[in-house]
Amino acid sequence: MPGVGLATPNRHMARLLFTNKLEDYARRLAWVRDLLWRFEAWLVASTLRVFSRLTIERASSISQSLLAKLGPVSPKHKLVLDNIDVACAEQSRAARARIASESWREVGALFGELTQFSKIAARPKTYLQIDSKCDLEPYRRRERAGVFVSAHIANWELLLLVFTLERIPALSFYAPLQNPHLARLLTRIRAETGCAMHDRDASLKPIIRHVRDGGSVGTMIDVRVDGGLEVPFFGHPMQVSATPARLALRYDCDLIPYQCQRLEDGRFRATIHEPLSTEGLIGDETDQLRELSARLLRQVEDWIRASPQSWLMTTRRWERPLYPRAKGLGAP
Repeated sequence: MPGVGLATPNRHMARLLFTNKLEDYARRLAWVRDLLWRFEAWLVASTLRVFSRLTIERASSISQSLLAKLGPVSPKHKLVLDNIDVACAEQSRAARARIASESWREVGALFGELTQFSKIAARPKTYLQIDSKCDLEPYRRRERAGVFVSAHIANWELLLLVFTLERIPALSFYAPLQNPHLARLLTRIRAETGCAMHDRDASLKPIIRHVRDGGSVGTMIDVRVDGGLEVPFFGHPMQVSATPARLALRYDCDLIPYQCQRLEDGRFRATIHEPLSTEGLIGDETDQLRELSARLLRQVEDWIRASPQSWLMTTRRWERPLYPRAKGLGAP
């Protein structure tokens, strides 16, 4: 799914949901890799073309039903179960199994909704309720730069529309895909939101110029980044990007959590929370970056506990020992 790639070629490998064994051949044989990439892009594009002809509600519903059947029998389901065991450890086994099943419906809904951005943008009062807990005018006027930080919950891609609808000049980070055919497709889809994008593996110089000019940034904090800051997440260390906290500290940007919640009938709520306080930070810069990132992740934990099935659980967040079921799958 979009937004969850990582920084090295192996981690960028397009993981076909039901063909993990083919990846061994794809890594060794370029023609197999290209064939798989073309097939994956064709399959996704063809399916989305069908969904684009449907209403938002119908596209979401059909895709939910499809993934509800296919997801639990895919190899990825083991990874989902392992993630739920960590994030929902206090829940009963039956409850965790139910969350796992429901999480596939969320993945399906997101997929079905990818072609609906222009329809949602045309009728935002109907489909996308924006609830701001802070004054957005300074960000609109470039009087303050904001770093808007979210997580892969519900349809997080819709948060790109928030910047456009609220007239906030923003650049949003995206994780690149190695599959060039699928990458072009996702670029066209995201362009419909009207939000400018920035490759998170590219130079930060354009981002720094942007925030110095009062522009804002959108990014995700619930992604494992090798070599990143080690921060507690549901009681276990996870390596995360220091970029959001670093922008806040070095360039005097407001650090603003914002989230997407799924309502009924293809409708959503985007909540823009008050900026996090940077008071009470102690130690050197690394300590302060770690503390700010931890504050962000505690906010994300609250969102996930409120609706665990809405969180994307098909990628690895923690170290491999926490993944006993998916250990043999080469969990990404």
